[in-house]
Amino acid sequence: MHSSIDGTGNQVSVTSKPGDEARAVCVEVNTQPSLDLRRKHRRELTELILGRAVWLEPHDRVLIESVYRHGQTATQIAMLVDEDARKIRRRIRGLVKRVLSDDFVRTVRRLTRSFANEQREAGKASRRGSAWNEVRRKVAEECVINGRSLREAARALNLSLHTVRMHHAAVQAVLEADGNGRCP
Repeated sequence: MHSSIDGTGNQVSVTSKPGDEARAVCVEVNTQPSLDLRRKHRRELTELILGRAVWLEPHDRVLIESVYRHGQTATQIAMLVDEDARKIRRRIRGLVKRVLSDDFVRTVRRLTRSFANEQREAGKASRRGSAWNEVRRKVAEECVINGRSLREAARALNLSLHTVRMHHAAVQAVLEADGNGRCP
């Protein structure tokens, strides 16, 4: 038996037996969008992006939701906010790249785990030895989640650039170790 799709979107099955002529049987294929695997993957990716966008800052989240939930184009958004459409497209691409990155996922996991540990240890006096103390958590949020440079993070957190650089290096080491299967 041999199957193929003809020009009308129908699946054609051709069967042949020794001594018989080949005969074609047309079977209609359901072409609903939910059965199109490309659209399914696109929908799953969209849901993934929207799910991770909750960790972004409000103005970035609104931008992602405008595009992926409400279906607005970058040109429409640019007209609304009076900016260049190329700048909006570049920002959307950067946000999507960031929320789909492995470092973003690992940081979110670490932040939620750190927050849960903080809630559990609320009565304890010391948290020494924790990989994600308060300053490190803030640096991770600013640099990895919000996508700020080290200098911008230092300014936003009112810390020295040296302090932010040291904490960022520690965050990157932990994220790299998580990516290699080792969890410090």
